[in-house]
Amino acid sequence: MTIVSIGCTAGAITLSGVEIHFGEGRHAVRAVAGIDLRIERGEFISMLGPSGCGKSTILGAIAGFTPASRGEVCVEGERITAPGPDRAVVFQQHTLFPWKTVANNVEFGLKMRGVPRAERRKTARDILRHIGLGDFLEHYPHQLSGGMQQRVALARVLVNRPHVLLMDEPFGAVDPITRARLQHELLRIQGELRKTIIFVTHDIDEAIMLGDRIAILREGGVLAQYDTPEEILTHPADSFVERFIGSDRGIKLLALRRLDELELAPLDGTPPDRLPTAQGATTLRDAVSLMITAGSRELVVVNGDESARGVVTLDMLAELDQGETR
Repeated sequence: MTIVSIGCTAGAITLSGVEIHFGEGRHAVRAVAGIDLRIERGEFISMLGPSGCGKSTILGAIAGFTPASRGEVCVEGERITAPGPDRAVVFQQHTLFPWKTVANNVEFGLKMRGVPRAERRKTARDILRHIGLGDFLEHYPHQLSGGMQQRVALARVLVNRPHVLLMDEPFGAVDPITRARLQHELLRIQGELRKTIIFVTHDIDEAIMLGDRIAILREGGVLAQYDTPEEILTHPADSFVERFIGSDRGIKLLALRRLDELELAPLDGTPPDRLPTAQGATTLRDAVSLMITAGSRELVVVNGDESARGVVTLDMLAELDQGETR
């Protein structure tokens, strides 16, 4: 599914008929095939697909690193022909300077722009506190965990106040627990700063959790579907998308909803201390996991003060799953 007749528009990132070829003549390889895409200001777009489908190439075109062979890439109404300070890239490898402290790593871009020392130091301190690293200003990269190093890399681009963040599998090199923390941290930062983010990943669960919309590419750099996570899970565009997102679409849908959204059953005399509990912000997917782990078919939803609000059951969630994937 593509979007037709997109032009340079203020307030958006647009790709209009973008083709990208590498090489010349009969040896040329087409990496991206006539993509039309519109991303609104402040949106979080997850971009995924199999290896070699052009995800990173598209990111490079928006960054200004990779020229389009045909068509045009625009950011905020301006055609992109080169890198610019309005766009920042976060890669999987953080590439911090090992001989510089955390604060000096974050300050580096400001220093190159001639920002006075006192101002850049204050700006770096503020952004590091914002992402939870205010106590590590004088540490060196080797003294930090992988997840902390990646947060420093994020701070290093945020300090320059870009309008657009281009993230190329930034959490791909960390362990699952750290990855989950970084995902939640990124969502928190996005909720506060409302940057336009394009996030490349191979992980459908990560794409669903983070993205307002998801762009799925197939081999050859063809856009297969571009829509909300819920629409892609309930109405995959074709057999390729259906296979790519997996057979457990119903379970993935449960990750999009929270216990707060359900009409809960009454306790009916069941002692709440004998059942697993969860806050209303818990996803339905995590609620199922809690029940299975506890060997229970029921879970008590509690308020912030741990007082019981009601009960959700596996049967209730199974009915939701079946209804949403029909």
